[in-house]
Amino acid sequence: MIGKIKKGKSFAGLTKYVLEKEEASLICTNLAGDTPQYFYQQLSATKQLNPRVRSPVSHISISFPPSEKPDKKQLQEIVEGTLTGMGFEKNLYFAASHSDRNH
Repeated sequence: MIGKIKKGKSFAGLTKYVLEKEEASLICTNLAGDTPQYFYQQLSATKQLNPRVRSPVSHISISFPPSEKPDKKQLQEIVEGTLTGMGFEKNLYFAASHSDRNH
């Protein structure tokens, strides 16, 4: 398993990138609604809570080797464990999987 973390400024850009790919599948979220637009609106609202934060967006990606194909329940457990381990369990989030690559 390989993990990457990127910081950014645009909730809209990340939401579209992650959820609007043809191969995207929502794994889990603590946001209301079921569209990228609903997610973007909620995430953007949190930006107003502390305008001093310059990069409010975190994009955590985890890649598995082609031989590993975790099912949705396993992916949910990985998401929850990652959020808890990083101290993000109280943050708003969504997680999606992409099947456009073999890893």
